[in-house]
Amino acid sequence: MIRNAMRMSGLVVAVVFAAMPACDTNSAPTTSRPSAETHQEQGNSHAGHNHGPDEKHVADECGAHGLASSTCPFCKPELVPAGGMCGEHGVPEALCWICRPELKASYERLNDWCGGHDRPESLCFICNPEREAIVAKIMGLSTGGVSAKSIDVSETPRSQRAPAVHCSTTGTQVRLASTAVAASAGFAFDVIESREISQTLTCNAEIAYDANRYARVSPRVSGVVHSVLKDAGASVIAGDVLAVVDSAELAIAKAEFLQAVETKKLWEKNHDAVHALVERGIAGSQEDLAAENKLAEAGINFSKATQQLKVLGLNSDKISEVESSQDTSPLLSLTAPFEGEIVERSAVIGETVDSSRALFTVADTRLMWAELDVYERDIALVRAGHPVVVSVDGLRGESFAGNVTWVSRQIDPKTRTLRVRAELANEHGDLRANMFGKAEITVHDREALVVVPKSAVQWDGCCNVAFVKADETTFEPRKLKLGIESGDYIQVRDGLKAGETVVTQGSFMLKTEIMKSSIGGCCEAK
Repeated sequence: MIRNAMRMSGLVVAVVFAAMPACDTNSAPTTSRPSAETHQEQGNSHAGHNHGPDEKHVADECGAHGLASSTCPFCKPELVPAGGMCGEHGVPEALCWICRPELKASYERLNDWCGGHDRPESLCFICNPEREAIVAKIMGLSTGGVSAKSIDVSETPRSQRAPAVHCSTTGTQVRLASTAVAASAGFAFDVIESREISQTLTCNAEIAYDANRYARVSPRVSGVVHSVLKDAGASVIAGDVLAVVDSAELAIAKAEFLQAVETKKLWEKNHDAVHALVERGIAGSQEDLAAENKLAEAGINFSKATQQLKVLGLNSDKISEVESSQDTSPLLSLTAPFEGEIVERSAVIGETVDSSRALFTVADTRLMWAELDVYERDIALVRAGHPVVVSVDGLRGESFAGNVTWVSRQIDPKTRTLRVRAELANEHGDLRANMFGKAEITVHDREALVVVPKSAVQWDGCCNVAFVKADETTFEPRKLKLGIESGDYIQVRDGLKAGETVVTQGSFMLKTEIMKSSIGGCCEAK
């Protein structure tokens, strides 16, 4: 086989192709294939080789490869270097499956076809870069004389490529000469119908805390850690004291607050007394206005002192307690903002701290996030609400279910992936932040979709096509816009309707007919 031969480095062309099955010149041509004369004419039009009039009518077909013996590069390896390079596609002219479409069937017979890049595996320099040097040696070129870059390879799978806008395939017909020809061609058919299809995407996943239930607790003032009441791993509820910080700044703020309280009370009494004197005519309006100004200033200072205590972390109840007890203690309690678990602790008794450093990290681990990296080619399929199942490397056999809650609006410029977030229940605490794993996103769950058998779909060089049976001898090619794959079927997004009959077995033969301007002998393309 060519695949095994081409894998061996440093071989000359004779050795490479000697592994091919020899042509069987005694084999009879199959009735479902155009005549050898048609094949040879097509090879001439594409490859540009000149043949004499005797060669043009050679009717011997090689049974092993389905080609005319005189032009079979597998049986006559000397044709490969003699034909030179195909300047358009960067491969040997004699082996160019694009210029000579009939070669594809031969490659498939030899099991030498790379489905991922839609080319012979022996000439797929993307999957097998080492073969570039082998082909270059055969053709008498430098190592860099053959390059995968010169071949038009789309990273998009062939089944997902959109139909060419200017393709004229639709509207033509392939008409067989008679019903006898159609019967001898061995066609098989299938009726287009809807089937329940499921599809999942697999991508990498990283576990993270729910950022909406995650907090770093730090003191609002500078000071010294007086005591630590909670340790890492402890469960807490909102308001639990985690640590106490001794802060002179807090003591000063409390004292200023108490002073503002007393000043406000004093000017309230003074304002009431002056107002009473004004009503009795003893004091004038000027004294009354001055008293009101002083009371307003006192109120502003009181509000300022109260707000300062709130900034330092005291709530309204604590501030009322300071006022009632005349508390000027420098001790500030750090409390938990919500129910959860202490996942980090850096507080140490006697250490000087300030607001720039977190002493505790609290997280509610009952719900975790899974950050998913979806490949760029799949981003159109993912939507918020899609079910997700995540399995992580450290918990083999365990899986966690959730739903997509957010899909990013931008692609990562380095990884070319899309960040997607899912929420996962974590009641038992098995999931931990920074775990890695895999996620399966269900983008279609038993949806009724119009599908076509994969065997009915052919690539004609620019479009995916299927052949609809118009009558017993007439077939209409349809350009297809395809979707997801499921087993032996693929979704048809456009081009076919439920109830239409398409050719499965024999569709490749019909494809070769529409790729030629005329068909020799058995059928006619219009």
